[in-house]
Amino acid sequence: MSWKAKLRALTTAWRRGGTREVLRIAINLVKQGIKPGRRRGMQMRLEMDNAFDSERGTDTGGLISISEIEVVSGPRELAHRYQPCSPQLLRQTLDSLAINFPSYAFLDYGSGKGRALLIAGEYPFATVIGVEFSQALCAIAERNVACDKGPRKCGKIEVVLGDAAAYQPPSVPLVIFMYNPFAPTLVKSVLDTLIHSYKRDPRDMIAIYDTDCPSDLFLEQGFRLVSRNEVTVFRMGTAADA
Repeated sequence: MSWKAKLRALTTAWRRGGTREVLRIAINLVKQGIKPGRRRGMQMRLEMDNAFDSERGTDTGGLISISEIEVVSGPRELAHRYQPCSPQLLRQTLDSLAINFPSYAFLDYGSGKGRALLIAGEYPFATVIGVEFSQALCAIAERNVACDKGPRKCGKIEVVLGDAAAYQPPSVPLVIFMYNPFAPTLVKSVLDTLIHSYKRDPRDMIAIYDTDCPSDLFLEQGFRLVSRNEVTVFRMGTAADA
């Protein structure tokens, strides 16, 4: 439908039923503009969110645009919207690492409502840490950690409010998770901090980047590419450094 036809439909709706009818027609027009494949994907994601949260008694689902997020620390313009990760995909990736989990900390940059933290908590990491610059999302994540009914094998789960680039990671082997949280400029700043920490305390660092990955940023910093499938895995150091 052309934009002129859409305008005519909305005008007719206004004449017939006022604001309520315009809203109904507008929603239908938006639905018509979404391709069937994308519509199915959105429906599958909604079902996955509902299933995870219903089983765990948590609130990790939904999409939140950056304009809706109150920022306490860090550059808003470099952040991306909140969108929870796929539990199955993160579990598959962690299962593939073949590491001694108790020797590692799991570090999620842009942890949002904390779904990745809960999934990582199913593994015997020494500690699981989420860094998030929104106080509101941190509060939700902390509630989710407290009420989660899922299995818990990690030492502890910690939610840190702050700027990802300024956060100093623990001096232990790391599994780093980024679910497309930032623009490349901020990803580079985070990597700069990680590399500085690595040079001070050499150790194994495994980086998992979900969705569109700025691979060059990792490779330029000295990470090597391990695998690229639905997620991309980079590594600096080896298991012997753990």
